Amino acid sequence: MQSRGFTLLEVLMVVLIVGIMTAVVVLSVNFDGGSQGLQNAAEHISDQLARFEDESIGREEVWGVEVKGVSLRFWRLDTEQGRWVKTQRPWLPAEYDLPSGMSVSLVQDATSSPVKSQYDPLSDTIQPDIYFMPTGAVTPAELELHEGDLVRYVRLDALGRLSVLEHPYAPQP
Repeated sequence: MQSRGFTLLEVLMVVLIVGIMTAVVVLSVNFDGGSQGLQNAAEHISDQLARFEDESIGREEVWGVEVKGVSLRFWRLDTEQGRWVKTQRPWLPAEYDLPSGMSVSLVQDATSSPVKSQYDPLSDTIQPDIYFMPTGAVTPAELELHEGDLVRYVRLDALGRLSVLEHPYAPQP
């Protein structure tokens, strides 16, 4: 008698092997669409801005952030010289360069802010986009980070609250 087809044991072995292979593939795939690097960069910028705000309040100085496409530049207002100078702190660099392939732009800018208009005339070459005041007041802003088609937002409100968002109109967490 000639046997046609597979035995139950053979079928079960094939199903087991396919199940194991599927599990390995599923566990190794990054389901966030490769956005983890962008999310990390957005959280890093949020952390830097929080440190920056703390420094401004703690040192009772006006500090500013300049958004430059692929980097952020951090400035401190030197009241004795009446000009902006780069920050010189080991824990807060003067500039933060985004990882390769990422860019940042200022989406929301309070251009009519009394804080901004008060300090813009000090220099015709350095114009910070975001101001941190020693009182805790800040220029509200929203930074948009891009990596290919992926986008993350870092929102800073007038009270200094920071949040990282996937969508520009998402409510504050």
